[in-house]
Amino acid sequence: DPKMKWCSDTSSLLGLNAWDKRAVGIGGTNTTTADITCTSGAVQAASDLELGGKDDWVLGSLGEMKLMYDNLQGVGGFSTDTYWSSSEGAANNAWTQLFYNGFQGNGGKANSYYVRPVRAF
Repeated sequence: DPKMKWCSDTSSLLGLNAWDKRAVGIGGTNTTTADITCTSGAVQAASDLELGGKDDWVLGSLGEMKLMYDNLQGVGGFSTDTYWSSSEGAANNAWTQLFYNGFQGNGGKANSYYVRPVRAF
């Protein structure tokens, strides 16, 4: 898993900060929305990924990242560190999933955290 900024634009609110933007199943919509603005970073990397003959990879929502933490530890090759979600907290931060203790937090979009693209839940 690479480490990178959330998006090339680290100071604009892209409208992904409402409660429903953290839900399971919304990661694809979040990624598509952010991909319009982001030219690099976690969102762009997930959107552009082609792996295993599939090109429908996205950056998971906060809810999806929590499910990955709860169900894939020890089998998914995750680092015991911080991973980005596609859910924003505010203009200059986005929600993160901490894979060392299960907590969730807001990381500054200019920080570099791990990226784990997912496919539809």
